[in-house]
Amino acid sequence: MRDIEPYKAVALDQRTGKRPVISSRSHHRDFLKANGYVEVGTEPIRQRPVDYGDQNIGREIKQTIEKLRSR
Repeated sequence: MRDIEPYKAVALDQRTGKRPVISSRSHHRDFLKANGYVEVGTEPIRQRPVDYGDQNIGREIKQTIEKLRSR
């Protein structure tokens, strides 16, 4: 795989506050890592666990819908 053409980054480098020119794939990876950025579309989606809190949420939703229908 050939290297990429140089481009100006869309995001700011947090150390300099400027948009650097990225000149290689390794520079691109290093820039993302150093700034805590994630390239959209290349990382697997990680779903966060959902905390529903009250386990009676289904019952509460049904009651709310019934109340709205009875209006």
